[in-house]
Amino acid sequence: MSGLFAAGLILLALAAAADFLGGRFMRSGPLYLIGAAGAGCLAATGGFALTGRLVTLDVAGWLGDPIPGQRAAALAADRLSGLFLAMAFGAALPISVAFASWARRQGPRPGRLGASYALALGAVAVVMTARDAFTALFGWEALTAAFFLLAGAERGRRDRAGAAQITFAFGKLSGAALLIGLLLLAARSHSILLTSFTHAPGGAARTTAQVLLLAGFAIKAGLVPFQIWLPR
Repeated sequence: MSGLFAAGLILLALAAAADFLGGRFMRSGPLYLIGAAGAGCLAATGGFALTGRLVTLDVAGWLGDPIPGQRAAALAADRLSGLFLAMAFGAALPISVAFASWARRQGPRPGRLGASYALALGAVAVVMTARDAFTALFGWEALTAAFFLLAGAERGRRDRAGAAQITFAFGKLSGAALLIGLLLLAARSHSILLTSFTHAPGGAARTTAQVLLLAGFAIKAGLVPFQIWLPR
């Protein structure tokens, strides 16, 4: 199933790359169909993980060694992350097919909407299955970039540039909170593996890290009182 996991991410990357390179000259319907195929692969990966079998994908060779002596861990889908993969990408599959039908009628469109959509799905998959702080933050920042591009996709509409800038600003604030929180936990546990953070000694540093992580997630999810960027 590792091959299916990799195929899902690769298909989403191909959809994003195709839109970035030829979005002005080609119809985006096929891009969404490629994305639908990627979503189907990831949903199937999640379903397989729900049976209790761990699905791993080694990404250390792609991302390098973030800290000397500590390699980036593999992406992995266990029962919990598999549940979220199955739900998220089980929904993304029919939505992607609907997008393909809509895009077929629209013709070539600027704005890189298809690439933004594919990047968002790929980033979500990375965040759900990351096993170390470096990879999780990599996915989180990719999601910020996707939100920025999605918010500013229709450049002809009034205030789209401002909405994109506000989305990006709140995304960076979320990423900064997450970065500091993860660094505090990594310093206390002497490891970047997320599972090691449960063994971090208690105290002010751990409490501060937990507050920062909660705030980072709340900002990106638009929870009160951080919802003010969502309407725009």
